[in-house]
Amino acid sequence: MFVRKFNIFSALKTERVFRNDIDILSPMPAVLFLVCAVLCVIVYFSLTKEDDGLTKAQRKELKAAKKAAAKGGK
Repeated sequence: MFVRKFNIFSALKTERVFRNDIDILSPMPAVLFLVCAVLCVIVYFSLTKEDDGLTKAQRKELKAAKKAAAKGGK
C-alpha cells in the first residue's frame, strides 16, 4: 500500500499541486482564527468580570441605591 506524504515545500516547488492537498489545507487558517477568537473572548470576559459575589438583582439594587444617593445629595 502506497501512502504519499505531503510536504508543503515540495508542493510549492513543483508545478503540479494536488487538488486534495489544497482542499485539506485551505480551511485551516479560518479554523485557527475562530479558535483564537473564541479563546480571546473567554480570556477577556474572565479577566474583566466583576467578582464581588453579588447576584444580578443585588447589583441592580446597589446601583439604584447609589443613583438615589447621588440624586439626593445634589
